Formats: sequence, structure tokens, C-alpha cells
Amino acid sequence: MHGDCLSPVDRALRGVGSVALARLGQWQDDDDLDYVEGHGMLGDFKEPATRTVYVRVRCRKCARCLAHKRRLWTARAMDEVRWSMRTWFGTLTVSPERRFQATMLADKRVSNTRCESLSSLSSVERTRAIARELQPEVTRWMKRVRKASRAQLRYLLVCEPHKDEFPHFHLLLHERGQPVAKRTLEEKWSYGFSNFRLVPAGEVAHVGYVCKYISKSAMTRVRASRRYGQPAGLIRNAAKQ
Repeated sequence: MHGDCLSPVDRALRGVGSVALARLGQWQDDDDLDYVEGHGMLGDFKEPATRTVYVRVRCRKCARCLAHKRRLWTARAMDEVRWSMRTWFGTLTVSPERRFQATMLADKRVSNTRCESLSSLSSVERTRAIARELQPEVTRWMKRVRKASRAQLRYLLVCEPHKDEFPHFHLLLHERGQPVAKRTLEEKWSYGFSNFRLVPAGEVAHVGYVCKYISKSAMTRVRASRRYGQPAGLIRNAAKQ
């Protein structure tokens, strides 16, 4: 399962045996035993055994794992582009005022949860801590866009740090019906600068531009629509189930 990973790690998978089968296995037809409502004649019940299997998996941090991750998301994004009416390529950045706010919130959360300051963390941890404070605003932006346009949208979003380690976002936004206007996409982002442009039909360079950030470092975080890269029919069937 670890493929070509340079530093595979072992993970423990634990499973518990079926309680029903364990009860059936200890069933006794003995008049001296008490009758338990719903279970019949039972002796001393023993809990089913717990079984552990160790599986060697990818580390998800080495160069080969990051390259594998990039190839996987690139293939999914190309399928989404092919199935969509139109696809937008966008960038969301954060203004200086919002940067200060997000940094203070991240510092407060780190102080409350880890009893440390934000500056004492590694660069990767600092970027992730600040990105965590920005993620709710990205979600609210997406909700505002969907409400204003009433469009069915699917997305792939990648969080990437600037040179100063502060995060910004690149995304692909796929239209599955009702179109959305460029003005709507840009005006609904109130945390700083935003820029969107349509991906030309048959153009895959923008897909690679977004997905290349996935393989640049392990600190990159990826968000996507549920079942991203699957045909619309499969998505609808899964929703019904």
C-alpha cells in the first residue's frame, strides 16, 4: 500500500469481532440458566476478541508521496473540467488588516490549546494555524457566491504560503449548470484581493498550475467538493443513498 514512498510508516488497524456471532457461539440450551429477554439462554458472555493488523502505508511527506498526491488531484480536476459547463481559475489573498486579525486569532488559539505562542511554532505549524482561522471565511465566501448566483458549483481549493509564510488560496471553480459572473466571485470575497478568469476550453495548464502547489511542500492543504472527480451520476446516486 505504500507504493514508491521513500519513508513508509506502519499503521495499526484494529477491529472487533461481531458481538452477534460471539453471542451465538456461546448459546447454551440449559434449563439451569436464566432466560434473558431478547437473547435466550446465555451463559457468561465474553466480549469478542480485538484483532490488530499492521499495514505499511505512505508517509505523505516525501517527494514521491507529494508527486503521487499531485498526479491524483490533477487527474480528478481534469475530469471535473471536462464534465463542467465552464471552469474558473481564481486566487484569494488576504488584506493587511485581515492578516493581523487572523494572526491574532491563531496566536490566541495556540496559546489556549498548547500554552505556546504562535512565533514559537515551526513555519509549517504557523501557516497551518493561520490557515485554520481563514478557512471559515472561505466557506462563507462560497456560500455567498452560491446564494447570489444560485449556481451549482464544485471546487478544488489549495492553500499555499507566501514567501513570508502567510497563506493564500488558489482554486478551480466548476459550473455544473447555471453560470456565475466574474463580478460575483470577486465582490463576495471581502478579506482582501481576488482575481478570477475563465479556463479556456480544452486548456489544462491552469489545472496543472493549481495542482503543482500540492507537490511543493507537505504544508499544502487541499479542500474539494464531496466526491470530487466523480461523474455527476455517481454523485447523485450517492446523495440518494
